[in-house]
Amino acid sequence: MKTSTSIALSGVALIAVASAAFFYFVGPAALRLPALIGGGTNAPTTHNTGLHKCKQGGTVVYSDAPCAAGQQAQAMGGGAVTVVPGRRPKPALPAMPASLPNARDLAGDPNQPSLRDQYIDRVVNP
Repeated sequence: MKTSTSIALSGVALIAVASAAFFYFVGPAALRLPALIGGGTNAPTTHNTGLHKCKQGGTVVYSDAPCAAGQQAQAMGGGAVTVVPGRRPKPALPAMPASLPNARDLAGDPNQPSLRDQYIDRVVNP
């Protein structure tokens, strides 16, 4: 009885690891079964989907707004378009000063006793 239980638990663990690996490498696109099976269409999209394919010279731009002046609207071909959220740019680094500060300026007030002097005073005058 113990061996059959351990085999069953091993099987369940193996299935869990395999499914986790599958979703890690394939991702949520695997859940879109109609597109995988072939239920999608490959015909050009002519109805209003909110996505526009605009061409200007040799550059193709996909946008959620209609094509700007000087751009030619193109028919959307078959396939899938995946939209991901953009990343915010990193904040700009602060401007560097014209010159680096002098080390003596960073050391503190020259009129105050140094840390070494303060430590010696504490030891000598408890």
